[in-house]
Amino acid sequence: FPAVMADREEAILAVLHTAGHMRYRTFDRIAMQDMFAEAKVDFPKTGAVSWAPLFMRFGDDALRFQLVFDICEDLRVDFGVQHNVPNYLKRMRNAAHGLGVRHPETAAYYDLALASLDAALAHGSGGAVDPRFAPLFEAGATVADAYRVAARLYGTIPLPAVTDLEAFHAAYLPGRSPNASRMAHPQESDDDSRQTQSGADQNSQQQEEGGEETE
Repeated sequence: FPAVMADREEAILAVLHTAGHMRYRTFDRIAMQDMFAEAKVDFPKTGAVSWAPLFMRFGDDALRFQLVFDICEDLRVDFGVQHNVPNYLKRMRNAAHGLGVRHPETAAYYDLALASLDAALAHGSGGAVDPRFAPLFEAGATVADAYRVAARLYGTIPLPAVTDLEAFHAAYLPGRSPNASRMAHPQESDDDSRQTQSGADQNSQQQEEGGEETE
């Protein structure tokens, strides 16, 4: 969640956005492994995962890439939320315009995030879609796709360097916040969960049968 929220509307947006990350599986293990492989970074075999190595490889430009990546992943998630909460994207866009003044260092990132919302709304209404963001609206798009789109944007859009943390946080639209602020515990896929549960059920059944024979 954002550390500070301006009003009730932003709080609602933040709750829906955070739930969207879980519903649309930002932390899916397979997708995260794909993303780390794309970045040529080793993925931890066990335990919580830090996303910091994905950004640290950009050196002094780490905050710049992180902002671009978060714009892309937040867009993918929010596009999904829109399917369940009509007018969600319009509410976020209205709240973003309502803030008025941008931080001068990161105003370009804020405006790029707004442009991405316009692209999502255009896609939903059957209008012309900004091709830069189109892959994020495809069925089955994952956090790894967001990383790939971000890498292309990072290499083609002349965005200013980010050196100030206050400016960095000011670049996020209402309801959004940095995705890599905490360690993430990967979500298992539905198939893996079913296999794990099936294995547990079989082991339990075998133990019960063994206990009956012993008696």
